[in-house]
Amino acid sequence: MQFRLLGPVELWDGDRRVDLGPMKQRTVLAVLLADAGRAVGPDTLIDRVWGDHPPAQVRNALHTYIARLRGLLGRLGDDPPRLVKQPAGYRLDPGGAAVDLHRFHTLSTSTGSPDEQARLLREALELWTGEPLDGVGGAWADECRTRWLAEHRDATVRWAGLELGLGRSADTLGPLERLADRYPLVEPVIDALMRALHAAQRDPEALERYELLRRTLADELGVDPGNGLQQLHQSILRGELGSPLITPAAQIPVGVAGFVGRREQLQRLDEPSEITILHGTAGVGKTSLAVRWARGAAELFPDGQLYVDLHGFSASDAVTAPAAALRGFLEALGVPRQRIPVDLDDRAALYRSLLAGRRVLVVLDNARDADQVRPLLPGTPTAQTVVTSRSRLTGLQVAYAARTVALDLLDEAEAERLVVARIGHERGAREPDALREMIGRCAGLPLGLAVLASRIEMRPDVPLAVLAAELREDGNTLDALASDDTAIDARTVFSWSLRRLSPAGGRLFRLLGVQFGNDISVPAAASLAALPVAQTRRLIQELLGAQLLAEARPGRYAMHDLLREYAQELVEDSDRGPAEVRLLDHYLHVSHAARLRMTPIYSYLTLPDAAPGVQIVPMADYEAAHIWFAAEYPVLTAAVRRALAVGLPSVAWRLSWTFSKFQQQQGNWRDRIDGGRLVLDAVVRAGDRVGEAHVRHGLAVAYSRMGQAQLARSTAEEARRIHEEIGDPSGEALTLTTLAIMVHRTGDPALARHYYERSLLLNQIAGNRLGEGAALNSLAFLACTVGNFQEAVDYGHQALAALADHDYLLVRAATWDTLGAAYQHLGRLDTAVDAFRRAIAYFTRGDDPYYLAASHIHLGSALLDGDDREGARTEWQRAERLLSDLEHDRVAEVRRRLADLDRPAVRNANSVFGEVV
Repeated sequence: MQFRLLGPVELWDGDRRVDLGPMKQRTVLAVLLADAGRAVGPDTLIDRVWGDHPPAQVRNALHTYIARLRGLLGRLGDDPPRLVKQPAGYRLDPGGAAVDLHRFHTLSTSTGSPDEQARLLREALELWTGEPLDGVGGAWADECRTRWLAEHRDATVRWAGLELGLGRSADTLGPLERLADRYPLVEPVIDALMRALHAAQRDPEALERYELLRRTLADELGVDPGNGLQQLHQSILRGELGSPLITPAAQIPVGVAGFVGRREQLQRLDEPSEITILHGTAGVGKTSLAVRWARGAAELFPDGQLYVDLHGFSASDAVTAPAAALRGFLEALGVPRQRIPVDLDDRAALYRSLLAGRRVLVVLDNARDADQVRPLLPGTPTAQTVVTSRSRLTGLQVAYAARTVALDLLDEAEAERLVVARIGHERGAREPDALREMIGRCAGLPLGLAVLASRIEMRPDVPLAVLAAELREDGNTLDALASDDTAIDARTVFSWSLRRLSPAGGRLFRLLGVQFGNDISVPAAASLAALPVAQTRRLIQELLGAQLLAEARPGRYAMHDLLREYAQELVEDSDRGPAEVRLLDHYLHVSHAARLRMTPIYSYLTLPDAAPGVQIVPMADYEAAHIWFAAEYPVLTAAVRRALAVGLPSVAWRLSWTFSKFQQQQGNWRDRIDGGRLVLDAVVRAGDRVGEAHVRHGLAVAYSRMGQAQLARSTAEEARRIHEEIGDPSGEALTLTTLAIMVHRTGDPALARHYYERSLLLNQIAGNRLGEGAALNSLAFLACTVGNFQEAVDYGHQALAALADHDYLLVRAATWDTLGAAYQHLGRLDTAVDAFRRAIAYFTRGDDPYYLAASHIHLGSALLDGDDREGARTEWQRAERLLSDLEHDRVAEVRRRLADLDRPAVRNANSVFGEVV
């Protein structure tokens, strides 16, 4: 059974032609067959069948034709075609039937020897029975006809070239003459026909064909035939055209030893594409991958494989010019040297003429830019080009829809396999830890790993632990990877990329070696370089294009460790110090702005002016601030350490204070303690009393959360005393709140009340309404815990009034949680549930998982008081998940509550109050 589209639209069942109904119905079938196996949407079907003027009831007509075709096809054979409806449209599965169009594509792209290729192409061409889609009208049919006829033409030219190369010219003349009559101005067709006529010893006719083309081009277009055809004409005139027998070029170099990984990229290369760009940083293995794939795919390109190293990132005088590359290609294709044109455009034209219709692979290695590549593109869909470059070559992507395949650094497992493949599994297995340490210093860069493997191989009797110790003692990995061979010396290879940058781009690259974390944002990079954000963004694009930088995450940029080490070597000391100060100022001021959005109660903290050139990013709201902290937290902790290292303790304590609330929300208490102790030592040595008070307070909170109650209280007392001595009422008020929480936990509510009232008074004196609201909520919370529930309600609503003009999520959330507890104990359960839900909404927005879990516990308790056991279960399960993620010991309490739910006789216990914020 066979469907035919390469002629009239027909279905043959053996020797019987099946009646497919009226033309519109056959057109519907043709559209489905053209995309057989894929769903075609109803709108697409209507557009392709009826064009711009569908009838009023076109969908009804389409459904009728679909139903008729489904019934007609269902009655055919044992494995009939199936027309199925899917969400995306209608899909036709041919079943046991063949579709001549798809059979043609399969045969014309098959691989094998020249003889096998010629046989398959002849079989493909024999599928054509006339004009494709004969009788079908409309724009879609016209476009398909044009495209399919061009494929038929190219397949015929390719088949004829193979036949001529095999010494079988006689059968090619008839098809080529018919093709030339249809395409009298297509030079690859005339070229093939002239060669066939010459092989048949009919040179006068070959020359006549050329003359006909020349006159037609001159009369109609005012141009001459291309250089390649002119040379063919001259060769026939002079009797210089040699044997047409094919000797395909095979220029792909030998692959590197120990190639590992890159499975995904190899699969991408296996997918057909006229142009593929392999791009990545220096030393990442682009050439190795291209060569590996090309050698494995050689049989797909029986007409030859061309290769040239364009030296785009070598020394400037070593760059391969396009004209030189074309000369080498033309010689490989059999063009005598004396016949190679001098002009670049003429060489490119001859090159394209020779490759027209041929299945050739072209590998353009180490391309500098799109201009170097353009003249070397074959310009025929039968050829495939693979370009490797450190640049992204966006010009090729835009102009030719080139596919890009990015090469990243190897992961740890791939890196280890690469080295072990060189040094042997037995040696690697004897000392795996030492091997991994050395591999880790190479940052996953294949160039560095290959050099490392070579170093290990050259010292077979030295234990890996000794080699690792030597590398560790040297400190500089680039020194360890140095080589007299510039092609594999890491510094030299990197310098070739750096040489191509603009002066401003080179300066930014060097300064990026100063950055504190693993990645950096555009505003931070702008501050580092003292440049406007827009200019910095353009320079980052330049570094990305040169593969000296990678976009690690959206909006954040990183360089691998070896490149960063190289950048650090290049930055001048006179540039390093000011750049570090600007970057520290950027993080300090932006972190402070984010802190004010998250916890505006701390707005009393004052900062010195930022250095000139620092970019300060505004924070729109709480969510923006939290997102910024989440992205920058590792960098901020590194920045504190850098500030201490360069002797700026005042920057270190202020910076650590700005992100301390984010640390608290994330439960990073150990980070706060470890970092806080380092900062405290520095500020004490510097005699900075303001800094000492703030750092001690932060440590006190962390000690408390880590269960070190006595140390926490003494540290907080010292912080309060310093705040009082230096006349800082806002700082003292905050520290008093912390102390109140601590003494309340130890069972002294009277002293806690004294501290809260003192904190309230100090905030009122300072005019700090946010602090006042927090103190009032603390008093409400305290009233709840001693059973004064109506007093708690009164304090709670006073707190909400003080907070009315401020969107401070956490204190607002805590106040609603306190009100919920008070209402619950007053028996106003509906009001309590509503209050707890408000608290949960605010805590969710505020992203404080501990207090959010506490509110879920409290809501569950209120629901259970109202006999809603399943509601309580849901809330406590949510609390359990949150506390488990935090590894908090309160999770045991929640699990006991959940277990008690399954005991029908057990009623709700007294609510367990959380903690004041």
